Amino acid sequence: MKLQARILLLILLTTFLPLVACLYFVTRTSYHHTLKHAKHSQQQAAFNNSITLRNFINAEFEKKIALFNQTGNFRITFIQHENPDVEKNMARRLEERAKAIPIWKEIPHLNDPRMNWLTNSPANHQFRIHRQKDASLHSFILTDTKGILLGALPKPEEYDQTSQDWWQQTSKLPYDSVIYRPLKIEGLHYYELLVPVAYKDHKNGGFKIHGYFKLILKADELFKQFANSNASDTFNGTISLSDGSIVFSKGNMALPAQVTKVPTILMEEIHNQPSWTAEEFIFHGEPETPHLITSANTKLSECQWTTIATEDMTPLTGTLKRYHAMQIGGVIILVALFTTVGFSYLRKTVTTPVRTMQTVSENVASASQKGLYLSRTEIKQIVNPLNKIHTKDEIQKLAEHFSSMAEGILNFQSILESEVISKTQQINEDLEMAKEFQQALLPHDYQWLQQPSPKHELLLDVAHFYQPAAAVGGDFFDIFPLDKNHVGVFIADVMGHGARSALVTAILRALVRPLAIIEQDPACFLEELNNQFSDIIVRSGQTIFVTAAYLIFDLETGLVKGSHAGHPHMLIYRQPEDRANRLLGDEKGSLPLGLTAGVDYRTREWRTKPNDVFLLFTDGAIEPENQLQEPLGIKGLKHIIRKRYDKDNDFMVKGIAYDVMRYANDMPEDDICILSIAVHAAHAASHHEHEAESTAGKA
Repeated sequence: MKLQARILLLILLTTFLPLVACLYFVTRTSYHHTLKHAKHSQQQAAFNNSITLRNFINAEFEKKIALFNQTGNFRITFIQHENPDVEKNMARRLEERAKAIPIWKEIPHLNDPRMNWLTNSPANHQFRIHRQKDASLHSFILTDTKGILLGALPKPEEYDQTSQDWWQQTSKLPYDSVIYRPLKIEGLHYYELLVPVAYKDHKNGGFKIHGYFKLILKADELFKQFANSNASDTFNGTISLSDGSIVFSKGNMALPAQVTKVPTILMEEIHNQPSWTAEEFIFHGEPETPHLITSANTKLSECQWTTIATEDMTPLTGTLKRYHAMQIGGVIILVALFTTVGFSYLRKTVTTPVRTMQTVSENVASASQKGLYLSRTEIKQIVNPLNKIHTKDEIQKLAEHFSSMAEGILNFQSILESEVISKTQQINEDLEMAKEFQQALLPHDYQWLQQPSPKHELLLDVAHFYQPAAAVGGDFFDIFPLDKNHVGVFIADVMGHGARSALVTAILRALVRPLAIIEQDPACFLEELNNQFSDIIVRSGQTIFVTAAYLIFDLETGLVKGSHAGHPHMLIYRQPEDRANRLLGDEKGSLPLGLTAGVDYRTREWRTKPNDVFLLFTDGAIEPENQLQEPLGIKGLKHIIRKRYDKDNDFMVKGIAYDVMRYANDMPEDDICILSIAVHAAHAASHHEHEAESTAGKA
């Protein structure tokens, strides 16, 4: 039988599916119509509950703020604080406060006589009066605009509140704004109201902020007030907090009585949605009774409540579901019988051959992706299953053509892999040779720096760390004598890394030393180097640039001259001060080498002294990122230098490099070059060496 006939048979079998779909549609339509009406009623109830709750909470918050912010005692508190002369007893209060502040943390609470000045403030008096009438009031703090405490109950931990989160947020508010925030202390819920205290400025017009006020309310008492208010008369449902705690329930749409907390799975769905509906939800711990649940979120500032309306769906859906099951059941049995016969035939003649071709194609793809070299016997084993397909139709012909194609691909893959292995080996050998040449270009022997002349006041101790991101890198440095008294230090970072950047470092190596002998000023040296390098780049037709820095050390006078071309900051560490300061780098207008000729650079001078440590580095030392994708940065490198400082310069550089690599999880994405130049007193160093030689001779 041809493939077209089999497809026709499959179509005949699938005609039963529309029948099932039609029956299902009819029954589900009646079910969904009833359910839609119930949903609409519940959604309206949840929405009305949300509006009722919002109006009550907003009115209560504003009323409680007004009890203090607009009352006389708060005004008196600020008048006394800003104009101490208005009250004759103010001098005594100021004296009490001055004695209490130094021992603030030792005083346990406001009942201590030493806190008399705060306990008897007008603001505290006002709060005590209102707390006797309103059980929802828990505590408060009042400060002036500088964060100094003017009133509080109970005693706060800090006298100066400027370091507190609430004060920092409130101090940024305009005079007519407030912040509402939820709190949870020892398992109990509270609300925090943050308010700028502002009064009308009759002299200058408008309003003037005199201080900041934090009021904390008890959530349970607030909802008791809601239960006793007229607002709750029309409420029908449940109110929950963000953690699922139920604070109020009323009416036939409230959650079942045995549910003491909204299930976590519901809160996860409800929390970030303005409104939400769940069908046939079953509460844990009760008989398997499905419920229709609708929610609406109420939000004021940072506070959020959820109103929930629910209804038992058993009476609503029971009859409809039984009728639906009877209709669908008979059709399912008939369709299952025909589907089983059709599927068995289809699997034997269509799906099994197709699955065989899929398996062979996956094996061919896997061999190609892995770059495997296969023998002819292995290739035959992969494609042999295709030769076992005997359907005598288009599928069999497709399998034959696919077998021929797969065998050709695998043969070509084997030939190609053989060539790739050969070429790869050659490339690796070339890269290894390039790596050896590049390492040879870098200075390794610094013994000539340890032999000062009698006129030298300073001696340089040099150590370095160099780690390319690939086999070869684009970072480069060099240290060389300019004359008997001067030493040049050059460091550069070529754009990118790899073989292309490594080639540029070789060009720089050829240009640097001859120019350094001619140009004794760092800025002039960089200008001429930039001109020559830019000329090479233009003639090559490439786009590439190099950041660089150049220092000249005068070993006789201790004068250090330096200039840079877009290079990261260099650091100088002074051990007596235990500080690492920036020298130069990344200044505005300092262009890298190779962008354009004719750039002017600037020379800066410093006076160095023994025990100074100059740290030069490329951006690979400050750009590594940790697991949180936070770069190390100059600040992080300064911290590492202070931690790793050691008189043994080589040991110190290895420690700095270890910390930088560890920060990047030993997987830096860029070349890393760190060069440390420790400055010592020349005669002191010579004296110690002489003593060491004498001791060795005696031994």
